[in-house]
Amino acid sequence: MVDPRTGTCGEVRIGTVRLCDWQVRPVRPTGQPRDGYLIRADYDVDIHTRSRTPAWLEIGFALGDASIVDLLPKTVLAPQPATSTVLNDALCFVPCDGPGGPDDARMPAMTPLVDVFGLGGSEIRWRHTGEVRPGAHTAWMMALVPAGQDKLTVTITARYDIPGVAALRLQPVARPQRLDLDLTACRGTPDVKPVVHLVQRTELLVSRSPRVLVTYADDNPGHTQAVLRFGEFLGECGMDTHIDRWDHDDRQDRTMWALDNITKADFVLVVASPECKAAGDGHGDHDVRQELAILRDRLTDDRVTWLRRILPVVLPNGSADDFPLFLNSKYTGHYPVDSCTPRGADALLRALTKRDRYERPSVTSRMIAVEGTNHVKLT
Repeated sequence: MVDPRTGTCGEVRIGTVRLCDWQVRPVRPTGQPRDGYLIRADYDVDIHTRSRTPAWLEIGFALGDASIVDLLPKTVLAPQPATSTVLNDALCFVPCDGPGGPDDARMPAMTPLVDVFGLGGSEIRWRHTGEVRPGAHTAWMMALVPAGQDKLTVTITARYDIPGVAALRLQPVARPQRLDLDLTACRGTPDVKPVVHLVQRTELLVSRSPRVLVTYADDNPGHTQAVLRFGEFLGECGMDTHIDRWDHDDRQDRTMWALDNITKADFVLVVASPECKAAGDGHGDHDVRQELAILRDRLTDDRVTWLRRILPVVLPNGSADDFPLFLNSKYTGHYPVDSCTPRGADALLRALTKRDRYERPSVTSRMIAVEGTNHVKLT
């Protein structure tokens, strides 16, 4: 399932986490140079299919530069009835037998297992294991933010595990969502619970692992072994990796093999080496010449598509000068692999998984206006 225009992998939606109304309430002074806010997050879990339900589902909230000093629910190891809690002087949730006060937090009955990660930091995760209950869920967080801060950026993620999808060459993925909580709306009104109405959703998907073809020349046994180790590393990272050495046990037409694998691949990685450059530039008699000739034709016919799908790669001890000229790698870039580790291949892995290192900043709604020649102001 590959889009012939973009080379992207097919996706199957298996569920949705829908963010519902949030409540943000300031709490009494904490005696330190930070502001306190009691945050209630409501969300719905909807599993679209019952044929493959998650073995576990994890919901995460990253609250920017805030610190989460306490939360609900905590770890659930046994069935728990509905409870009511209040914040004590240490800003921790404690049980409350009475009706509670303005800072009370009520939790519905809980069923195991629920594990909690990240208390004390800015990123909190609740993992539901066993039967993942669809429907409404509630999370409470007691957060401390820098004094006077007007906005709190929250990133919501959903992670999960679907038994059996690995055999189908599928991998779970999720789409994080970001929102900004306006803290100015509730300042000075401790008896008011501002509500943030959200329509954002975090989709739960299964997506086929990217199919990757590694194209290289047999310069020498050491180079070939380095390429094979590189292919093993890609497999360990979840890539559906194909290399000629793994497919050529039986007698077959090398040209047809190359044509079939290039057509099916989401990405073709061309490994730099002197013999690869020579073959791509029309010198020498190498098997890799067939693959490079097909790539050259594809790049000529549809440069926009194949420029994204053909990725030049430099392994350790390799040189960026050893690419065929038709790849134009000096102007279109290449991917250095310093070592067969996630850190050493960070740029390449981000390209294969379409995960950008940097996010585009939001654009302010205020336009800069220039008056005269020496004055600039924000309108």
